[in-house]
Amino acid sequence: MKKTQKASVTVFASLSFMLILAVSFSLLEAARITEMKKVTRMNSDAVLESIFAEYNTPLYKKYGLLGYWADERREKISFDSTMSKIEDYTNKNLNNSPNFKGRLPLDLIKINSCEASVEKYLLMTDGEGRAFTEAIVEKEKRGLPKTLINEAKEKFKSVDAKNSQEKTHKDLDDADEAIDNPKEYAKKHNISLKKDDENSDSFNNSSNVLDSQNGDKSENPIKVIKELKQKGILEIVLKNPEDLSKKEINDQNLLSKRDKQRGNINVSSGGFVVDKVALVHYFSKYFSTYRNPRKDAGIQYEQEYIIAGKKDDISNLKSAVNKILISRIASNMVSIYKDKAKMAQIEALADTLSVITLSPEIMQCIKIGLITAWAYGESILDLRTLMSGGKISVVKSPEEWTLGLSGIGALTNKSFKAKECKKGLKYEEFLAILIALKSEKETTMHAMDIIEQNIRQEKGYEKFKLDNVVLEAKVDYKYQINTVFLGFVDLKTDKINSLEINNSAIYSYLKNVRKSNKKN
Repeated sequence: MKKTQKASVTVFASLSFMLILAVSFSLLEAARITEMKKVTRMNSDAVLESIFAEYNTPLYKKYGLLGYWADERREKISFDSTMSKIEDYTNKNLNNSPNFKGRLPLDLIKINSCEASVEKYLLMTDGEGRAFTEAIVEKEKRGLPKTLINEAKEKFKSVDAKNSQEKTHKDLDDADEAIDNPKEYAKKHNISLKKDDENSDSFNNSSNVLDSQNGDKSENPIKVIKELKQKGILEIVLKNPEDLSKKEINDQNLLSKRDKQRGNINVSSGGFVVDKVALVHYFSKYFSTYRNPRKDAGIQYEQEYIIAGKKDDISNLKSAVNKILISRIASNMVSIYKDKAKMAQIEALADTLSVITLSPEIMQCIKIGLITAWAYGESILDLRTLMSGGKISVVKSPEEWTLGLSGIGALTNKSFKAKECKKGLKYEEFLAILIALKSEKETTMHAMDIIEQNIRQEKGYEKFKLDNVVLEAKVDYKYQINTVFLGFVDLKTDKINSLEINNSAIYSYLKNVRKSNKKN
């Protein structure tokens, strides 16, 4: 007789087994999803790093700066091709199935699709050139010794940036008028004179007395300088001004004058001393000067352009030389005031008029004019030495002084130069000081003008724009993946066929400088 058993136990066991399988496959799917999040996270970072590894080659080779050159469509920055690259790199990374010989491949990390979008980005020109400064600081500051920073601070302090060229001209004009026409000068400046002096013929011809004391009208220091100033400064200080570069910068669509693209990442306000030193050091290395012109560039005197921002080389050089001249006049006036022997000569020459004017106000004006003229003459000699490659001290000692008060007429000889000072500064160092004294916005914009113009001369980069160069970006990713293990379980519920994984990645060429700025 056969024994029979109820089937209820078998059904219960089957249901229990299905539940165990459902839980097991669900756990496997959860583990897979967790791993997929890690894999997509690594892919997001790796792909963005790969994109930024495609930095602009001429920008790096010529100027040592890293930047990703994005596309432009309808005069606006476009990341369409960048997004296509990201999706292509992702497919190559995550959709290559493993090759198991003799087995069907089971790819547990395959994705269906990847969508990417640039949420935030920082351009080279953002912050009115502040991002450009950060890129330079990132490159330069590691190699800047502290001694260089301290030396730069002292050099920046040594030049009086506020000394006005107009004041120099006024001092000379006032002194010349006081000598040639003291009566008119006294009337204009409300200086009271004795009636005998006002009616004196010799009073109205006081310049003749000064000329006779010097023996030659051309030796009147104030008149010599005023006549010399009628010539162009470059004609005075250069032996062959006709050999100067005639090149001009192409001002069509110039970066400093056009509306620029803007990113949406904030940049620091700046103001760090190391930033200014890094900028000056960088410009000195990568930009040409009158003494070391760039023959293959749009303009040859690049640092002079950074200072002046004018269209042609000659105008930029003239502006830079004039600025150095004014600083030298101020420094040389300090040297005269500190030297008792020189002040005695000034007093003696000014006293030749004392018999006529008897006015301390006019005498003081003449003394200031003589000091200014003497300092101006010495400064002309300084520039001749600097432009020929020599060095000049910021404030000269009596031993370093070249020009005599009675020999100012010799300035017309272009071979006459100032004594070279062994511990002085070169022409390039005076340019560096002028750059340091200008606003960061001006210098960076002018420097970017030059970089943009020079890179456009490279084949294939004719439309290059620095405001399309990306320094930092944040990219959002959206991955679509199919489920694998949930397909083995069907509990009469809606199947989950696909899942979405979202993450983002950030890459910056400025990550080191940004960390240091946060510490500061």
